[in-house]
Amino acid sequence: MMTWILLGVGLLLTAGTAIFVASEFSLVALDKHTVEKAVGRGDKGAKGVMNALTHLSTNLSGAQVGITITTLIFGFAVKDPLTNVLSSLLSFTGLEASIVSTTALALAMVLSYGFSVVFGELIPKNLAIAAPFETAKIVAPMQHGFTIALKPLIMMFNATANFFLRLLGVEPQEELSAARSPAELDSLVRHSAQAGTLDEGTAVLLSRTLQLADRTAADVMTHRGAMISIDMSEPASEVLALTADSGKSRFPVTDESEDDVVGIVQARQAIKLPPSERSRTRVEEIMSEVVRVPETVGLDSLLEDLRAQGAQLAVVIDEYGGTAGIVTLEDVIEEIVGEVSDEHDTDEPERFAQGGVDEWTVSGLMRPDEIRRDMGVIIPESPDYETLGGLIMDRLERLPEVGDVVEVPGVRFEVVDLDGRRVDTVDMKLLSDEARARTEHEEEGSNE
Repeated sequence: MMTWILLGVGLLLTAGTAIFVASEFSLVALDKHTVEKAVGRGDKGAKGVMNALTHLSTNLSGAQVGITITTLIFGFAVKDPLTNVLSSLLSFTGLEASIVSTTALALAMVLSYGFSVVFGELIPKNLAIAAPFETAKIVAPMQHGFTIALKPLIMMFNATANFFLRLLGVEPQEELSAARSPAELDSLVRHSAQAGTLDEGTAVLLSRTLQLADRTAADVMTHRGAMISIDMSEPASEVLALTADSGKSRFPVTDESEDDVVGIVQARQAIKLPPSERSRTRVEEIMSEVVRVPETVGLDSLLEDLRAQGAQLAVVIDEYGGTAGIVTLEDVIEEIVGEVSDEHDTDEPERFAQGGVDEWTVSGLMRPDEIRRDMGVIIPESPDYETLGGLIMDRLERLPEVGDVVEVPGVRFEVVDLDGRRVDTVDMKLLSDEARARTEHEEEGSNE
């Protein structure tokens, strides 16, 4: 009779272990905001969970103590009675008594350990991860009661652990931090989109917004060589002529060279003038102050600067103090929402066009990250260049010519057209899957 009583005690102890394990994992997996909303709705069970989350470190310590106690007592309680039961069963095999007792003991240890792991730890752990809030509402009150009952012992263990943490220079925290890094938020957005809880279009916008700080003005600016500027001594009528020719409505105003940008002029400032005054009014009389930013400024900071100063365009300054190019508010917004066209834009050639299978005609001004995003092709990135044209010149180590061919791992480039000394158009061919970009889903799968 005592044998079966002890085995029954073992079952109860395993149930206790399961409660502590489920409490530990559900509290860690819970989103505090979800619990706060449930409390606001009047969910009675949520109040106990919220209390446990508020004192998370103490409750997790209590769960650990509970797991240790129940597991140790389980081992002592079931080893002998289970060995006796197995010995009785094995005695019918006709084996020697010493072999029977040794085998029974080994089997008892394996079976009891396996039972404890599966039913006391793995099942409650997986349940808590799958349904943390529902699980916490059931087990947290019981675990919290245990923590209160053994609070002096638990506090002693917790204080000892915290003492050694502080020796290592780490300050213990009672609650998990609710703050998340941009990379963590980006991962959450992508997982939510894959799970179908977030619209794909919304997920793309959120992801691009979170990545904004990783990009700089140098990444999105119109380079000095492609910049359309106007001299300050030109008449205002020339602003309207430039607008008609280029489709742009804002231009940097220069003095003696493009390194000397003294202001910004807008087409509307010229339009406000009476037609008879436009040829007699100089650009310097209608221009406005220019915003200057370094090449290295992050797009999030740039966006804030433009908004704070009510500006639509800024001049980008390189490390030598010269003009590197210009960047507009539209350039920044396009990093989030994609290409934006307005009534002033002229029809511009496509930045890339699909040719045959794994073949494209590409603008030399496209960046490696844009090629990866739009065409799924990986090409090397380097601080030595920012565009595809820059990569080609870097590999050639001379000024490019039409017909020049450059190969990088898995990709072949041929210069099709030049704009002065700049690479204007390139034929790109994917030679092997080595350079084919994997999808985010494939990348995450390979990391699991």
